[in-house]
Amino acid sequence: MGKVLNTRLITSAIFAAVMLSSWYVGGMAWWLLSAVVVIIGCDEIIRLADLKRLDVAWWIAELAGMGFLLSQADTFSPFSVLLAGLFAALLLPVALENRVSVIQMAWALFGALYVGLLMRYGVALREEEDGRFWVLLTLLTTWAADSAAYLGGSLLKGPKLWPRVSPGKTITGAVTGAIGAVIVAMAFAAWLRPALPLATVALWGVLIFVAGLLGDLSESAVKRVWGKKDAGRLLPGHGGVLDRFDSLLFAFPAAYYLLEVGLL
Repeated sequence: MGKVLNTRLITSAIFAAVMLSSWYVGGMAWWLLSAVVVIIGCDEIIRLADLKRLDVAWWIAELAGMGFLLSQADTFSPFSVLLAGLFAALLLPVALENRVSVIQMAWALFGALYVGLLMRYGVALREEEDGRFWVLLTLLTTWAADSAAYLGGSLLKGPKLWPRVSPGKTITGAVTGAIGAVIVAMAFAAWLRPALPLATVALWGVLIFVAGLLGDLSESAVKRVWGKKDAGRLLPGHGGVLDRFDSLLFAFPAAYYLLEVGLL
């Protein structure tokens, strides 16, 4: 466990440094990081299904994924991207005489929705009033939950949480993850925004933890469809970009809508 843990810690430190640098600069830096995540994430989705890079399905996933990331509610809407992707998924197999299947195109469109649309909420959250703070709190809360869950599950063991979907996760890890999320959310909110009610921040931390856990389990379920343990091999000790962003892909939309409904 020691060597694996060291590898995970080194990768996590580099990953966090890149994320926090682009978060701090904001603007184009944060958008470019999001674009890189979408490009690599869509590639990993395609590769999970053993489809080839630069084939038709790969291009649909990448273009639609970037379309979702670039979309705006009032002009170039996500629905417009989805509609264009749906037409492409249905018509390209006809035009290419079934050299690419409808199922492959549907998988590509799913990948674009999964990575591109969900990552768009990270950009939207950063663009909100006081967005820098909310993105930071979401990042730190999610990372704390992931780290506390990993350490708690590894050290304390206990019954499995959902073995048929994610064999490594334990109920103990989920509990320690929730505790870690709440502690970090409350600590940083008290430090940076002392006017926020801590009880509400604690509830926010629990909800972000639940969203991140669902994101983690969902990505595990996607991988299990294709019998894969990791989405890629880019990040030593973690797997692929999706393996590191799975929680954030659900945490960003959760944080965005919690802010929109006025929880905090």
